[in-house]
Amino acid sequence: IEMLRNYKVVLCFDTDESGGQALKDSGNKLLAKGLTEVSFVRPPKGFKDWNELLQKTGVEQIQKYIHNSEKPFDSW
Repeated sequence: IEMLRNYKVVLCFDTDESGGQALKDSGNKLLAKGLTEVSFVRPPKGFKDWNELLQKTGVEQIQKYIHNSEKPFDSW
């Protein structure tokens, strides 16, 4: 976590139940450790995970999607 302190962290987990739990746990832990710029983004509807999105759209589309879709993480 200390290595990430000077960066904006964007959490990108899959849309399944474990991805949702990992998002919640990781985001809350980062906020508890004092990181202030934590965002998240999930794969778009119709895609189960980031690998499927990569295979069907390519790297550039994923970068655009993440940039346009990230939201601030707040404690849940």
